[in-house]
Amino acid sequence: MPTILVVDDHPTNRKLIKAVLGYEFYRVLEASDGSEGLAKARIEHPDLVITDILMPTMDGFEFVRQLRADASLAQTRVIFYTATFLEGEARQLANACGVSHLILKPAEPQEILSTVHAALHLKEPAPSYNLSAAFDREHLRLMTNKLSDKVDELEEINLRLTQEVGQRKRAELALQESQGRLERLSSIREVSSDINSAIVRIRNRHEFLQEAARVAVKHGQFSMVTISLVDSPGAQLAPAACAEVEALYARTPNTSSPTHGEAVHEIAQAALDRRVPVLCNDIESEERMESWKKQTLARGHRAAVALPLIATKNVMGVVEFYASKLGFFNEKEIGLLVDLAADLAFALQYIDNEEKINYLAYYDNLTGLPNRALFCDRVNQLVHAAREDKLRAGMIVLDVERFNTINDTFGRHAGDALLKEMTERLTGKVKNTAWLASVTRSSFAAYLPSIKDDAEIAHFLEEVLRDIAAAPFRVEGEEMRVTLKGGASIYPLDGKDAEKLLSNAETALQRAKSSADRYLFFTAQMNARMAEKLTLENRLQRALQNDEFVLYYQPIIDAHTNRIMRLEGLLRWSHPEKGLVYPGAFIPVLEESGLIVDAGKWVLQRAAADYQRWARRLAHPPRVSVNVSPLQLKQKDFAVSIAEAAAKCGAGALDLEITENLLMENMEQNIEKLQKFTELGVDIVIDDFGTGYSSLSYLAKLPVSALKIDRSFIFDLETNSKNMSIVTAIISLARSLNLKVIAEGVETEQQLQLLQLLKCDEIQGYIFSPAVPPADVEKFLAD
Repeated sequence: MPTILVVDDHPTNRKLIKAVLGYEFYRVLEASDGSEGLAKARIEHPDLVITDILMPTMDGFEFVRQLRADASLAQTRVIFYTATFLEGEARQLANACGVSHLILKPAEPQEILSTVHAALHLKEPAPSYNLSAAFDREHLRLMTNKLSDKVDELEEINLRLTQEVGQRKRAELALQESQGRLERLSSIREVSSDINSAIVRIRNRHEFLQEAARVAVKHGQFSMVTISLVDSPGAQLAPAACAEVEALYARTPNTSSPTHGEAVHEIAQAALDRRVPVLCNDIESEERMESWKKQTLARGHRAAVALPLIATKNVMGVVEFYASKLGFFNEKEIGLLVDLAADLAFALQYIDNEEKINYLAYYDNLTGLPNRALFCDRVNQLVHAAREDKLRAGMIVLDVERFNTINDTFGRHAGDALLKEMTERLTGKVKNTAWLASVTRSSFAAYLPSIKDDAEIAHFLEEVLRDIAAAPFRVEGEEMRVTLKGGASIYPLDGKDAEKLLSNAETALQRAKSSADRYLFFTAQMNARMAEKLTLENRLQRALQNDEFVLYYQPIIDAHTNRIMRLEGLLRWSHPEKGLVYPGAFIPVLEESGLIVDAGKWVLQRAAADYQRWARRLAHPPRVSVNVSPLQLKQKDFAVSIAEAAAKCGAGALDLEITENLLMENMEQNIEKLQKFTELGVDIVIDDFGTGYSSLSYLAKLPVSALKIDRSFIFDLETNSKNMSIVTAIISLARSLNLKVIAEGVETEQQLQLLQLLKCDEIQGYIFSPAVPPADVEKFLAD
């Protein structure tokens, strides 16, 4: 395949020849002048060179001269490809240069291919390079004449073109100016049409204003549009919407928009005050814009106009249009922009009126709370979620007592003021104001989602009624004590939708209003149960104050040596009338009411005091173990209580029993807390193990010393193979983690023998001893 080198300073010419030669599958090389061509020829040794004559750096003649001077390239065939000379003169010069063929521009592809084919197939040697002085003079003369003619011709053409270009530019500028004005007028009409369309689609004020600003910038050829509003007559303008050409943002990314500065409203304020458009077609020279001129110009804005938004004689705000060209706004454009501002004002008034209508349809106009319809709609959504998650919930209705008397005595305005203040107080009592409503003139409803138990509703009512009654209201300058009556219903017991729950709560309220009770539940059974719970809660609070609780201890025995390893402290209530009350009857109420925190502190203090007494009288008494409730572990000062108890007992004397499920909540935080306890010498025992869902990976991380198998697995260990498998697995797991295993609830000799065979470490249960008072423990240990 022949290699052909094309040397030409015009890339177009090189591409043309390369494309034509490509049809014959020649290998084509390119060079942009003689110097580059000579370098490539010396490397590639082409079979043929096609070269232009007039080129920068090294022309075709000098290129051929040096080509022939190189012995390795002297016989290379050369074709001149040029339009510089007349054909006859060009051939004479070509022959003198030792160039056998000539192609004149422009040439047909077939002519190029034929000439290349002929040059490649010449058999005689390439002609020698033989230039005489006469030829040099002829060459120079022809080139000079040709160039001179071309200069004259080009100067004439240039003059003519300059005149034509000037005329065309003036005509084009006038046409462009006219077209620009027409386009801008058309664009403003398009913006007005789009805004009127947006009124139909968009009901939200902020969204509508932002869309209006965006449309104005996109279709109206403005560099920025801002809309500012006033809340009431005489109020200051506040930015409501802004849109700006993205290119301007990109150009000055660190320049804040002038609409958000304090001085932005100078011309806007003038438009607001005077109620007429305020024009500024040259921002740079405008004195009224001095304070924010710099940042506005930096963002590329050169002209602006501010127009008031007026609807039914009320000024609602100002819209400002900015442009990137000086003198952008003319009289016709401002006329259309005035109409556009009127459309915006109409739209704002329309949205405001619609919002007011919608607001009154779903909210109480006086209190601002949801009305009955909206409240029921929201509650039904929450009830659906409660049904899916199998949760309990509560509905409460509260009514202001003697409200009609207050209205009659002090006037309706006084009653309104009372209801507003009542709304503020009740709002502070609910987690979410969406769950509070005004259902009648003087009645409020509240929904309590996801309650733990029915007592939570009673606690809420007790707190609200107590706090409302405690702080007086001011009516007509006078302090007045106001009380509430309440009614409650429970989902799903008293209803499975909002309307039914609300209706039943109102029924309970009516019963309470005609009785001496401050509040009642819908069902009589619930009222009795809540009354009993609240009575017990109050009695337990007094029990704490009167030191009626006692701590009993049940020994935990080494399964193989019968040695007492620990003493678990178990809370009892020494009731003045009922005698000793066991924990099952009151511990749940302590936990529900939060009294378990104070009771837990008392247990820690009592256990530490008992251990100190035993330590003074006995050598090495066994460790004391106390139970920890979920609420206790969450208290910020719980670690302080543990540290105080551990200090009193001494190192290695205190155990904390924490249930498996409790440890799995907030695992990472619990690990951190427990590690601090173990640093104090406190051992952690996982209580009720096997009843929760422990992660083995987390179990390995927990700083625990023992697992206590729940009594439910021990109860029928002799006959239940599944329980036997579970107990075996727990003991094996403990062994692998190097933990002790304690079995609680051991009551029979057969259970004991099985546990000893399974190598359980420690035993707790009636087979050894029930829980006994501290005095008996001392005797027990002494024996």
